[in-house]
Amino acid sequence: MRGCPLRRPSSDGTHLPPDGPTPPGHQPARRYPPGVLTASGLSRSFGTRTLFKDASLQLGPGRRIALVGSNGTGKTTLIETIVGLQDADAGEVHRPRDLRIGYLPQELPTETGRSVFEQVMLGAGPVTELAHQIEALGIRIGETSGADQVRALDDFGEAQSRFEQIGGYAVESDAHRILSGLGFDPADHGRPMDEMSGGWRMRVALARLLLSAPDLLIMDEPTNHLDVDSVAWLEQHLAAWSGGLLFVSHDRDFIDAVANRVIELAGSRLTEYVGGFADFVVAREEKLLLQQAMAAQQSRQVAHTERFIERFRYKATKSRQVQSRIKSLEKLDRVVVDRPEDPASRFGFPKPRRSSRLVAELEGVTAGYDDGDGLEPEIVLRDVTFDIERGRTVALVGPNGAGKTTLVRLLTGEMAPLAGRVTRGTNVDISHFDQLQAEILDDQRTVLEEFKTVPGVGTDGRNPRTYLASFGFRGDAVDRRVGDLSGGEQTRLALAKTLAVPVNLLILDEPTKVLTPGEADELGRILRHMADDDRTVVFISHKLHEVTGFCDEATVLRGGETVAASLPVSETDSSALAGLMVGSSPVISERPPPVVAGGPKLEVVGLGCLDDRGLQALHGVDLTVRAGEIVGIAGVAGNGQRELAQAIAGLRPTTAGTVHMDGMDLTAATPRQRFGAGLAYIPEDRMGVGLAPRLSVTDNAILRTYPIHRRGPFLDYEAAVAHCQDLVERFAVRTGPLDQPIAGLSGGNLQRLLVGRELSGRPRVVVAAQPTRGLDVQGVKAIQDLLVAERGAGVAILLISEDLDELLTLTDRLLVMHGGRVVAEFDPELAVRHEIGEAMVGHVPTSSASA
Repeated sequence: MRGCPLRRPSSDGTHLPPDGPTPPGHQPARRYPPGVLTASGLSRSFGTRTLFKDASLQLGPGRRIALVGSNGTGKTTLIETIVGLQDADAGEVHRPRDLRIGYLPQELPTETGRSVFEQVMLGAGPVTELAHQIEALGIRIGETSGADQVRALDDFGEAQSRFEQIGGYAVESDAHRILSGLGFDPADHGRPMDEMSGGWRMRVALARLLLSAPDLLIMDEPTNHLDVDSVAWLEQHLAAWSGGLLFVSHDRDFIDAVANRVIELAGSRLTEYVGGFADFVVAREEKLLLQQAMAAQQSRQVAHTERFIERFRYKATKSRQVQSRIKSLEKLDRVVVDRPEDPASRFGFPKPRRSSRLVAELEGVTAGYDDGDGLEPEIVLRDVTFDIERGRTVALVGPNGAGKTTLVRLLTGEMAPLAGRVTRGTNVDISHFDQLQAEILDDQRTVLEEFKTVPGVGTDGRNPRTYLASFGFRGDAVDRRVGDLSGGEQTRLALAKTLAVPVNLLILDEPTKVLTPGEADELGRILRHMADDDRTVVFISHKLHEVTGFCDEATVLRGGETVAASLPVSETDSSALAGLMVGSSPVISERPPPVVAGGPKLEVVGLGCLDDRGLQALHGVDLTVRAGEIVGIAGVAGNGQRELAQAIAGLRPTTAGTVHMDGMDLTAATPRQRFGAGLAYIPEDRMGVGLAPRLSVTDNAILRTYPIHRRGPFLDYEAAVAHCQDLVERFAVRTGPLDQPIAGLSGGNLQRLLVGRELSGRPRVVVAAQPTRGLDVQGVKAIQDLLVAERGAGVAILLISEDLDELLTLTDRLLVMHGGRVVAEFDPELAVRHEIGEAMVGHVPTSSASA
């Protein structure tokens, strides 16, 4: 295809544009809008099958486009043609020379030899090079002594300053923030890529791509490997994306949250609609009705013309008029009515035997995994109790790691409980579907041949072709090789095979992940049909609208425990289910005793700053924190909380406003000067910003204060160790030898060390950003107790957290941020939770007082 050569990947994981468009033969040079990728007249066929014809579109800043269509229509082929990985049969793609394109495919090559964080940081360019230099200096500090060590410490300080100046801490913090948003536990950021499964590798690739912030982002099914929390985070991130965006997705909620345009690929044609998925459905229906009306009118006109021709065909006086009408019919541009490609509702499922009323029951079940190392087994489920009755569609929901997979293994008999009892009813026959089912299909068979491997198919009176048509395989589609199917089509075939087995208990694990919205709705109708026929279904999904739309009841797992069992779906909604899945902190029980706040310690007036893309992140933020007071900041992630903390700490330049502490203007002060003035900063990224993982416990303990531990030109090592030992004892840090690197410490002990180092200087103001994120129960309580103790000592504390229960319990005043502004203030003791939630999404309740 002219203008569409295969492009080379750049060092940051995006794809570089080719050296300008190829001139289209001898045609005059076409004018293209600057900064916009333009595809014109693209066509592609495989044999006699045309995927798309004369397809044209533009991708530029502010255009967030969802590409939708049934599986196998050619969506992946189209986007690979757009990025230059495939050639089209006709047409061209113009990519401006300086346009940076990032592409996330469905399949990735294996990446090894780096940690998760290092792999993501490949998207950061020069920042990564300086980070490696700092790491090398850290190693040098640990390997040298005397004057060489002092010089290494000085070089380390200078490198850190340069790192701050080019926004390195912000980029590293961004990388950790993106990883956390995509579901990575902080402890996993340093894990080797070799240990990551395919789904987690895809998340790493997505994080690297987002960190690189390309001008145009193109993604093929980006939510396939994400849980509900990660999808929500990605929705917020992409909804604020200022560049161009093209993505393929079957998740209608995700499309509605992100896209401002929808392009449908159907019948080999592209049709663009303005708005999200809901707008697209309405507009497509209106278009279909208009097409049908126009086609009916045209049909009447054609019939009238044909009657005239037949009536006067052999009349000499009318011959000229007859010939004219015949030619007009030959030239007529017929109105084509689009036919929705959703599967027809024709089932014919095999009749299973009838099971007992009680299909399965779990009583006080505890389950886990024994690694055979002689230690206690890892407990995954604790004291789980619920039952499943015949003819019910039961949803099993919960965040990743909640124990859903283990529960399925207990139901199928793949594992036995460590305690409690799992009872299956009589005459219970089980079939289990998960995403791995598509991987065991035979690529060399046709769709029909593969389907006939199901026992009984073809011999029980059912027509296999009619059955497959119910799953979108009509006509010649059943003769296609399995290896030629798209990933979604293969999953659909695997699902058809699962449902064709005559069982009375069907367990479906994320069955709609690669189905189009229409196909997902059709599956919902299938499940309701099966339940009406006394079959039982266990349905696992992160798409809560499917849970409320398809299921009769829901059991919610969180942290290995059932927080709601057999909850009637008709009496709840998606937001209530989401609340049960997220839950509250188990260590927060009662508010700290009241204290009388003193005078202002931290005063922020009209503060403004930019984010890492150069867009305004804060808009005139005003806040005051008094002595002996904890002021909380709540808000949906990405609304300026991180930038606010960094601006107060001096790690992010301000564009407007002032920062005063005890009346002293610190707006232009460096981070070190602010620390010297009594400001302690606990960053949300403890390993990327707060601590140096290659340095020893002692080195990290004195990073803030190493100049005072000098004896002349040399480091007073005994004094440094004594300072570290005192810090470790006072803040209950569990550690090994103090001269060993901190990388081996647990997340809770790393956070204790960081908080202890910051608080050991007797600060007057503490800015704590997500200080308990990723910690276990004991770690959370330890950090919260330290903050409460500092409040009691008269320290002013600004606490930024995404744990609303933590904020409502610990804080004296609660501010809510949205869109880079403080939009509301609440009294935590009197606040109504749903009003805080409304403020977090920009709907300021009248009962709140704007700060």
